[in-house]
Amino acid sequence: MLEYYPRELFFTGAAFDTKEEALAYICAEIEKRRPLPKGFLQAVLRREKLAQTFMGTGAAMPHPCKVMTEDTFVAVCILDRPILWNEGQLVSVVFLVSISKRTDKQIQDFYQVTARLLLNAEYIKELAEKKTYETLETLIIRLSKEMEDR
Repeated sequence: MLEYYPRELFFTGAAFDTKEEALAYICAEIEKRRPLPKGFLQAVLRREKLAQTFMGTGAAMPHPCKVMTEDTFVAVCILDRPILWNEGQLVSVVFLVSISKRTDKQIQDFYQVTARLLLNAEYIKELAEKKTYETLETLIIRLSKEMEDR
């Protein structure tokens, strides 16, 4: 599961006034580390206009409005201070998700673990407070193990 959450796409130490600034920053940081298709940021912003990506736990899961990348990945950005994502919704942790064009046998497990993480307010709070990749890693391993034990 951790292959979807590469360490090089884990960002901290950033402060923004708007979600658009945060998304532009995250996309720029991803692009420094791996190529993104043309129009990726615009597709993420377009998706934000279509439906909310706020998860109700202090986290948001923005993603492009269409499948655009060769690999599935998640860029995680822990903000220095919460930002207003939508009316009355504060976000401290952003999980920018891009799903692969290719068939992936583990994608259902990825969706389940990611959803459980994003919907767990305690886990999001812990991640926002500790601000380390190791915390993210521990939470994903814990959730993956819980799924296997079922």
